[in-house]
Amino acid sequence: MMHRLSPLLVAASAALALAGCATLPEPPSPTVLYDFGAAAPAQPAAQPASQTSSQAPNQPPSLLLASVSASGLPTDSQVMLYRLAYADDLQLRGYQNARWSQPVQRLFEQQLRQQLERTRVVLDADFSPARLREDGIAPPVLRADVERFEQVFPSDSASGAIVRVRATVVRSSAQGDQVLGQRVFERSANAASADASGGAQAMAQAARQVAADIDAWLAQLK
Repeated sequence: MMHRLSPLLVAASAALALAGCATLPEPPSPTVLYDFGAAAPAQPAAQPASQTSSQAPNQPPSLLLASVSASGLPTDSQVMLYRLAYADDLQLRGYQNARWSQPVQRLFEQQLRQQLERTRVVLDADFSPARLREDGIAPPVLRADVERFEQVFPSDSASGAIVRVRATVVRSSAQGDQVLGQRVFERSANAASADASGGAQAMAQAARQVAADIDAWLAQLK
């Protein structure tokens, strides 16, 4: 014997089904990846070879860029850091759904290399200084260490970026390493919006300014 469901029972069953769907967890928001943006093309540099005597007279000497370190940041982390200065200035936080495409030191190393290659030959960290000597002297080595790279919120509706990098220039010889210069560079930039997107743009801008400052400083070193 077949029984027909009453309209009331059907409606109740449908309501329960809809309620069950409403309690299902929402899918997680996708993680957004940021970098420093498309870089301007660098000027052609002379090939790193033994014929450095053919280098342009006004071109700065060749430079070996060591791998950039980041002693002030979590090790090899791609987390985008921010600080709520108005709430707890001592605590660094990380965005949940925003990341750098690479660790910050790798992104800054790319930016710094692109900046320096506009005016000089820049050698890789694994390049032997003994292969390229000018007047019997190995090229200087630039070491950069990122100490701060974060978005700072002075209030809940405004933010800016702070980038601080320590640069050291060393020349190696048979007698040991000679420090030619050391300086800390810091730049800040206002963010267009108080969120991850605004922070990424501001930090990229400050990083470009720091790279340009290091380039100008190197030109003054003897």
